[in-house]
Amino acid sequence: MSLDSIWTQWDSGMGKWALCTGMCIAVLMASGAAEGKPAARVLDLKPGYAVELRGENGTDISGQTAATPEDYETASVDHLLGRDGRYFVGSVAVAPGATRRTPPPKPGVVRFKAIEYPQGQTALVVENGYSSALTYHLEILAGGKKHKATVCLVKPHSRTIEHWPGKVSVLDVHEPKLIPWDKDSRVVCG
Repeated sequence: MSLDSIWTQWDSGMGKWALCTGMCIAVLMASGAAEGKPAARVLDLKPGYAVELRGENGTDISGQTAATPEDYETASVDHLLGRDGRYFVGSVAVAPGATRRTPPPKPGVVRFKAIEYPQGQTALVVENGYSSALTYHLEILAGGKKHKATVCLVKPHSRTIEHWPGKVSVLDVHEPKLIPWDKDSRVVCG
């Protein structure tokens, strides 16, 4: 094939189509979509906001909405820090003069909620309203640097609270995914 015929094919549009197709295949392979895996998703979450995943497999993403801490979330963080004499009995947060049962997560919804406390602390509340377990990866932006955070699998119909003692600017939630769960499964952190 001569250089003239290659240029003629490029100029006629065939080369542009082939280049575009090749680039698209490379992008799909890099994302895992060519292997039948969903492309990686990243949810950029700022403190004071929440995002929900819904649908059959938790794949429909809602926009970020403003979020404030619930009493039981504040009690949980206070408990982690050993403040205010709060403690837990089962899923009940006990504080001087008040108790409040922690509500179950909404069925069919995964919710990531980032909370910033006045003392400069940051928490991520993850609620899993599915009968499958939830895995995800997390990077946090704190002090102008990105850090990989260790997070735990979230069991079906439960929640977890991750906590950082300092201010976090952005929480990047990577690849949230529902996976099978049975009585022999165990919580894995990493």
